[in-house]
Amino acid sequence: MEFLELFLNKIEGKTLSAAESVTGGTFASIITSQEGASKYFKGGVVVYSNKAKRDILNIDAKFGTVRSDVAKEMSEAVNKLIPADISISFTGNAGSKPMDIMPTGTSFIGITYKDKTKTYKFVSTKKDRNEIIIETVAFGFKKLIETL
Repeated sequence: MEFLELFLNKIEGKTLSAAESVTGGTFASIITSQEGASKYFKGGVVVYSNKAKRDILNIDAKFGTVRSDVAKEMSEAVNKLIPADISISFTGNAGSKPMDIMPTGTSFIGITYKDKTKTYKFVSTKKDRNEIIIETVAFGFKKLIETL
């Protein structure tokens, strides 16, 4: 992943936590596959179902989960649950059909840093579920690098 080396240089001296839905733990897996990840990665949660989002992060997803405000809430909630300098969240649709009126490949990423949260919309051009997830994670790394 082309952004990984740059990210590793940027995260030095800082800590990170993550909340994942659409990416299903792929982000955390990539992070923890790197030597020394425990120096900066404090932990993460995979909250794939709406019930998990509600029970673990206290997210009310009654209006759907493929939304910018849900990404924001997830990022802020994981930052409280697992305090870190920067937190990231991923929510979206990698399925074969539209979800919450959002087409396949639509994701939202939330980043909480220095008590501010920004959200970003990403639309993958891929049709394969795994390719959508990898592109979404790569986009998340890119936004983390820009933020740091």
